[in-house]
This record gives sequence, C-alpha cells and structure tokens, in this order.
Amino acid sequence: MRYDQYTGSGFAYDYVQLPLVVTDEQVAAYCADSRKRFATIAKCFTDADNSRWMLRHYLALKYVINASIMVGASEYSAKHNLGMSVPYLNYYTLLNVCRAFLWTAADGLPVGNEAETLKHDRILNTTANLMRRLDVAAEARWGGVADTMVSLALRGLRR
Repeated sequence: MRYDQYTGSGFAYDYVQLPLVVTDEQVAAYCADSRKRFATIAKCFTDADNSRWMLRHYLALKYVINASIMVGASEYSAKHNLGMSVPYLNYYTLLNVCRAFLWTAADGLPVGNEAETLKHDRILNTTANLMRRLDVAAEARWGGVADTMVSLALRGLRR
C-alpha cells in the first residue's frame, strides 16, 4: 500500500504491515496534522534551523541503521540458541526505532543536550503520545507502552 496521495511526496514506500493496523482515513488525518505542525516551523526557517533538521534526520537514520543491525543480531541469536540476548536486542531495537521517530517528528524531541539524555520511559511515553494521533484507541488495545515494549522484547524468549 502506498500513501503518497496523503503525504504529497513524489516518493512513497510500499507498506505491508501499516494497512493492517490503520485505515486510509487515519493516515490522511495524521499526514494533514503533521503538515500543519511542520508549517509553523517552516514559516520562520533559518540556516540554523536547516542545519538542526539535517542533523536530526541524520541521527534518525543512524538509529534506524542501528535497529536494523540489532534485528539481524536478534534473529541470529534466536536461531543459534543464544536466547538470553534476544530480549535485550528486541527491546533496544524498538527503543532505537522510537528514537528515530522522535527525531523526525515536528514536536518529538527537545533541541539541545536534553535530547541526548532522555530516559527510556520518556522516550516510550513521548512516542506513544505522538502515535496516539494516528489511532487514539490503539493504546487501549495494546495496554501500557512499557508493558507492550517488555512483552515484545520477551517474545524472543518464548520462541
């Protein structure tokens, strides 16, 4: 499924899992909301802001690459009877994906040194708050964010 009609971008990724958990209307509303949030930033964009956003996207990409490596390590660990490391790898994979998401969100992470020292629970809760914009009822189905993260990480032990 492609969402370029909602994003306004000429580039689109073919999503496989996203259409299973959200509707087109939810994606359209999320894109419109995000566009509004970025419009306020773009109105007073300076060279310093440009540098800051380039850095934010660079850091997000580093976290995505890190998460990709950790997923591979987790799969390898599960296949080669290294089950003790799987929950750790799964947890930090999800945490790094949350960090990447927050770096690219208009109101995701604070600017400056505070962003580097955020505690895990703040990263998870901020991600959950921003993801609620996509589907408000989702957290009720998923349970608490921390519980969800722990259960996803522990799935590796139950294989």
